[in-house]
Amino acid sequence: LAADFLTRWTEQISAVSLKGMQTQRRTKELSGRIETALRKEAAKYRTVAQAAYADIAADRAAEAAIRRADEAQQRQEAREAARQKDLDQAARREKDKKTKEGEK
Repeated sequence: LAADFLTRWTEQISAVSLKGMQTQRRTKELSGRIETALRKEAAKYRTVAQAAYADIAADRAAEAAIRRADEAQQRQEAREAARQKDLDQAARREKDKKTKEGEK
């Protein structure tokens, strides 16, 4: 009777131990799958983030180029306006000079 009890008890402990080992193995497999999936998602999001950052950087560069072009155009227009003003003043002086000479 004691030997039978001891045999059953040993079998139950072995079964529990086997179940524990199987559960541990499944847990380890699932953990590995989850880790792999998380790495893939992280890589995907990293790629998306890098692409978004590149788009933002390209947009900023384009905006800066447009701003520089606008500033250059404004400077050119200001130079042309100043040159035209100088020409107008020179013409006015010349006209005034001729008018004064005509009066004498």
